[in-house]
Amino acid sequence: MVEQFRAPPFSAKTAAMAGDYLQALSLLFRNGPYFLGGTHGRQASILQHLVMSGVIAALRDTKPRIRAVEVGSWIGFSALTWAHAIDQFAKDGGEVVCVDTWEPYFAETDMSRGAIYADMTELSRIGLSFDLFRHNTGFAPKRAPIRFIRGRSQEVLAAQAPGSADVVYIDGSHYFEEVRADLAAALPLVSVGGVLCGDDLELQIPDVDLATARAASAVDFCADPGTGRSFHPGVTLAVHEALGRVPAVDGFWYVRRTEAGLEGFDPTRGEVFVPPHFTPEMRRQALDIIKKSA
Repeated sequence: MVEQFRAPPFSAKTAAMAGDYLQALSLLFRNGPYFLGGTHGRQASILQHLVMSGVIAALRDTKPRIRAVEVGSWIGFSALTWAHAIDQFAKDGGEVVCVDTWEPYFAETDMSRGAIYADMTELSRIGLSFDLFRHNTGFAPKRAPIRFIRGRSQEVLAAQAPGSADVVYIDGSHYFEEVRADLAAALPLVSVGGVLCGDDLELQIPDVDLATARAASAVDFCADPGTGRSFHPGVTLAVHEALGRVPAVDGFWYVRRTEAGLEGFDPTRGEVFVPPHFTPEMRRQALDIIKKSA
């Protein structure tokens, strides 16, 4: 594993309270990863994960070895999806490189809005989110190991070689300025024929009230007054500014890099894969989705 650009602890008290839970996790969950309880470990939908596997399947004819870079990994659920899909579809395997600080990052305006914000902040503050990530990603397939670089995404991405990634997945902070910076730093990394994608694009411009989106650009999540639907305004604004309207399924968006620039494509028309870290109930639901779309 690689560790670079590690952010300093938020305070001496935070550093003193942080613990290393990796050994305990390996004893408690020795047979597999853990995403349950109050970890908020699985936040993307089952459909999104199926489409993610479709992205990898769509690359297999032109990318025998696939390197995926994930910005924002939390405790590793999506990283395992990428790794298992690479193992399944890429002839020569590959790797997943996860970029995250595993430090608290939510703004004060969001902290009082729901338990998920408080839970994720506390898990990061005490160091448990990082150790859960390390435990869970230890179950990645050998042909597609998961590495990590712990640090601020813009700094880490700037240090990567241009064109060095076949997939770059943006799922870090949802605040507009940070999403915009992540997109700008990620674009040069995508190889020709590779895919730039991300999560949490529930609504796109002009499907939202623009004034509401701009006013909430420093808020994680809000409701659109016109549609009544909740969305991540920072993601909506930043993706629109950088890319315009993009293909998206259930919040997961994707574009492919060509010699001429970026273009949409459809990874849902090819083969998909149900990752083995899905629970039995998730697997049943995934198989139902596949059956209905056949």
